[in-house]
Amino acid sequence: LTLMLIHHLQRRPTPILPSLQDIAIKLRYPPVYIHGTDCRYCSSPDEISQALEQLRGHGEVNQECAGLLLLEFFRYFGYEYENGTIAIRDRSSFTPREDEGRSYLIVDNPFEPGKDVANIEVRLYTRLREEFRRAHALLAEGAGLEEVCAPPPIPGLDPLAGPLLPGNNAPLCRSPGEDSERGGQPDACNSPDRKS
Repeated sequence: LTLMLIHHLQRRPTPILPSLQDIAIKLRYPPVYIHGTDCRYCSSPDEISQALEQLRGHGEVNQECAGLLLLEFFRYFGYEYENGTIAIRDRSSFTPREDEGRSYLIVDNPFEPGKDVANIEVRLYTRLREEFRRAHALLAEGAGLEEVCAPPPIPGLDPLAGPLLPGNNAPLCRSPGEDSERGGQPDACNSPDRKS
């Protein structure tokens, strides 16, 4: 989530964060190898400020408050993000993944570009999107962070996340015996709000 948040803050209309790894490479910092991986990054406040000013095109500093930025983070990953690698490095000099157009929630390791550090199981994609949407809806309605971070309802039963659509954002129907394998949790085909 941290890399996803940095990715989001780097891509605001007025960027908030630069890539610390890209600054270090551009300024020719010497490599810092840890277990064979170059882990150099810039930690100089002055150099970071200069890079950020260049990113903004020498324009004004981003004035968005933390609450709005969090709301926009959840909106972006809940509704706008469809596919592609989530990266905090400038990827223009890297070879894109073969499955770039089909990759979903692939979070690029900033020290080992091309390596996914999220490792999210495909079966959890819908659940994550549902949680991003729920968090967005709660914040948009004025809920506090404590409520947003509270344990979520059973998957598919949260009215704030939108309806489950079998085959689209939920699995297709399973045979009746499969429910017991899932601990009795409903699927899109036998959920309480399913229209017969």
